Amino acid sequence: MAVGVSVPKAQLEEFRERFAEAVTQHVGGALLESCLNLSAWLTVDQIREQLMDELEELHPFGQGNPEPVFGLRSVVLRQRPEIFKGQHFRFSIDDSRGRRLFGVAWKMAKRVPPTGVPIDLAVELAWNHFNDRKLLQLELIDWRLTPTN
Repeated sequence: MAVGVSVPKAQLEEFRERFAEAVTQHVGGALLESCLNLSAWLTVDQIREQLMDELEELHPFGQGNPEPVFGLRSVVLRQRPEIFKGQHFRFSIDDSRGRRLFGVAWKMAKRVPPTGVPIDLAVELAWNHFNDRKLLQLELIDWRLTPTN
């Protein structure tokens, strides 16, 4: 469900404060930290066309059938991600056989992961259809430094 609200510019800050107060009261105190539910942890080697074919069987995705989000542990980016259009970035990772997988992070250019250190990725898997080619693509949802414990 969506709703639209019009607020005079001079009253915007007051609206924000009162809205935040109302939400805090509604949830019974402090707001909870957001969490990301992963469908499964995968290795980079498990991301293959066969897996994509199996995921196709789960379509259509929507509110009652959310698209799976997969975790990848201890991935190391060898090259700095390439920022494009000022707000997105492209990246690549290699599997154990030297196969390169490409990924994109929409609207995350202000939060580019480091290179050369282990990171955990949360990704959706998609086909990228471009120039009569069909390439497997990782769509980055979030990342973190791999915990050391």
